[in-house]
Amino acid sequence: PDPREASIDRLVTTNFGNFPVRNFNLGYNLEYDFGDVEAYSFGTFGQRRSGLVFTYRTPRNSASLPQIYPNGFRPTLIIQEEDYEFAFGLRGNASGWDWDLSTVYGKNRARQRGVETLNPSLGPTSPTELYVGALRSTEWVSSLDVTRSFDAGEGKLQVSFGGQHRRETYAVLEGEPASYAAGNYTFVLDGVTVRPAPGGQAAAGFTPDDAGSITRNNLAAYVDVAWDPTSRTTISAAARFEHYDDASGDTLIGKVTGRQELTDWLSVRGAVSTGFRAPALAQQLYASTTGQFRTLNGQLNLLFIKTLPVESPAARALGSQPLQPETSTNLSAGFVLQPLDGLTITIDAYQIRVDDRITITSTLTGPAVTGILVGAGMSPDISAQYFTNAIDTRTRGVDVVATY
Repeated sequence: PDPREASIDRLVTTNFGNFPVRNFNLGYNLEYDFGDVEAYSFGTFGQRRSGLVFTYRTPRNSASLPQIYPNGFRPTLIIQEEDYEFAFGLRGNASGWDWDLSTVYGKNRARQRGVETLNPSLGPTSPTELYVGALRSTEWVSSLDVTRSFDAGEGKLQVSFGGQHRRETYAVLEGEPASYAAGNYTFVLDGVTVRPAPGGQAAAGFTPDDAGSITRNNLAAYVDVAWDPTSRTTISAAARFEHYDDASGDTLIGKVTGRQELTDWLSVRGAVSTGFRAPALAQQLYASTTGQFRTLNGQLNLLFIKTLPVESPAARALGSQPLQPETSTNLSAGFVLQPLDGLTITIDAYQIRVDDRITITSTLTGPAVTGILVGAGMSPDISAQYFTNAIDTRTRGVDVVATY
């Protein structure tokens, strides 16, 4: 018997609770009163390191090269994230109007690295630490908000309006070649020649084709009016217009709300509103590639499983369209009861209808899909296999599996 059997830990199915995370955060908040104008600034800076431990690869797994991991291994993905935002602004009062002019810039970068891993297709010379790539996003928002309260009969009239400009960026940064390379290494396992899957185990890197960046600008304006005709009644209405310089286009949304105190202990309230959510830049740009070897028609082929951006040539050939905003209609109503001093009870009902939700398609495959791509000018080496489902016309992401 192998003497190591006396002390080896055979509990290889151990599950973890929360994976380890280490955070470091700083923040500040500044303010200076010049008299008529007040200046302010605040900001945060944070670093986070988290580890995601993947499934144990047994020693006889095709990915566990005995020259590197004779006892098997459990690959880990390390995510090192840096996030910060800084805000600067001025606020004051002019002719009874309160105003606030501000600008905020924020950035997040998440670098990914595989440790205690390998790319088995490269053989025993594979590195055991792989740089997978990074995701990076920024947002710069500048706003002007103005508000004033007026006497209106027995109550008050609050008028607010403002404008905003937002600039967003998103980028996928490629990993090192060894994290996604498809090597030629083979070995014999139980009398069968095995060609391991390409790419890092639990850390397949972003390829040069996956990498890219995108930028978007947004202009918005809003107006909000709240009126208290009596001390027991509140009525408000608001509207907001958004303009995006991408396919999200223009959107106008609004809201009307009301609240009425029927007695000293019972009030009713309700609201009707429309809403929207513009597709995130990550939904428009994100791409990834994993690979595996499969025997097709008696030949060993390298099969790439790709998640494609909607604007990529292959996705467009398969019917993808530029992403449009999701829209919603919201209804709500409720009661507020105060039967006793110090006791408040609320009862609310609501309904939210969301149209044109954005989701990812099923995986697409088959000779028909291959024919579409070849007909659209893709390489004829896209030869055989696409796992396919019909593209839902309300679903505009595309996930493709192709043989190159």
